[in-house]
Amino acid sequence: MSLFPNALETEGGTPRDTIVEVMKRRFEFETGVIRQNVSACALLIERRYYQNSAGTPHVRTVSICRGDLLSIESYFQAN
Repeated sequence: MSLFPNALETEGGTPRDTIVEVMKRRFEFETGVIRQNVSACALLIERRYYQNSAGTPHVRTVSICRGDLLSIESYFQAN
């Protein structure tokens, strides 16, 4: 069950507002900091090499890396 039923208005099927904007509008609650951790069980990297942007690729490589070696941490702070 959603905490904000129908709170995320959409434009063309895509949510228009972020959850932070909904919390501010509904509860007058300011978010000053967001911490996010992203991890994966596997990382797939695909590269295609072109002679120019209009051409077809002449080389394609695929690399699969262990997911436990990938970690991304984000920190956002309001001004």
